[in-house]
Amino acid sequence: LNLALKLWPYPSINYVAVKTDENEHGLNDEYDYKSSKLKKFILMGTVYSSNDWTDMIENVLKTLCDLDSEAMKNLAFDMHSKYLSSTDKKYGGRWVRITENIFLNVNTDTMTKIRILRDVFEEYDIDTSELRFVLHS
Repeated sequence: LNLALKLWPYPSINYVAVKTDENEHGLNDEYDYKSSKLKKFILMGTVYSSNDWTDMIENVLKTLCDLDSEAMKNLAFDMHSKYLSSTDKKYGGRWVRITENIFLNVNTDTMTKIRILRDVFEEYDIDTSELRFVLHS
């Protein structure tokens, strides 16, 4: 064995494996998030810690509203959505304030939150690949 190691030594390498979150999915993925537990989300390159889907959608919408409140107003006022509204009294449910006079119904399941986000990204003309979710394994 020693003679073999002298004749054929182990190669020396400087390779370092790049660590990636293996359970990462995008808003654009056809993935079933129903029983998934959120670890964090990545919105337009910025990483946010969040283990709650309701907290995530609220923060995403607030961030987008800060970028362009008119697009969010279009969704809340013009599209007759039962999830985004200019009042928190519409259709019952549990509503959180996104900004003044814009409310989100968070009394929804995870897949409905995903559909809401896809609609919002379409209204904003932002590619859905700009929102990624890192899930607990």
